[in-house]
Amino acid sequence: MANFKWLIILSVLISVLALNCNRGNGNEGENLNEAELKETLITTNKKFVELENKRINSYIARHNYSMGQSGTGLRYQLYGEGEGEKAVESDIVTIAFSVQVLDGQPLVNADTLQFKIGKSDVPPGLNEGVQQLQAGQKARLILPAHLAYGLTGDGGNVPSNAALIYQIHLLKIEKNKAKK
Repeated sequence: MANFKWLIILSVLISVLALNCNRGNGNEGENLNEAELKETLITTNKKFVELENKRINSYIARHNYSMGQSGTGLRYQLYGEGEGEKAVESDIVTIAFSVQVLDGQPLVNADTLQFKIGKSDVPPGLNEGVQQLQAGQKARLILPAHLAYGLTGDGGNVPSNAALIYQIHLLKIEKNKAKK
């Protein structure tokens, strides 16, 4: 059902874009001007965000999670004891993780990953979430689509506009020695 709503919204967006592409062929009266197109895109994006926030909040309530929320929309729940400083940009971190789509479909059951914070191709929400942790700590992260793989998905397992749930364990932080 939720995927059907996304499909309808996406279809409307594509239709608006297609109508605007007819510019210059004598149908100017039928086309949106640039300001109208921009307003339509902004309105459509706001509806995407509102719908996704409702879905995420409903998921959190159903599972009785107590989660914080960052300014970007990342939801997080930290647990377990950690030690040392938190991970920061340019540190190299190693995490154990699993990830699933908000509807429960598993994408990765258990894996490890090493990456440089802020300098890798992991989703921005994962970069942000890891920086909340000390080595040894665990977290549940819910990444809205704009902090995950966005409108297009990853071209493989992650569908378009998918909010993702990460269970992570920060195994190791290697501090960047080049920093002051």
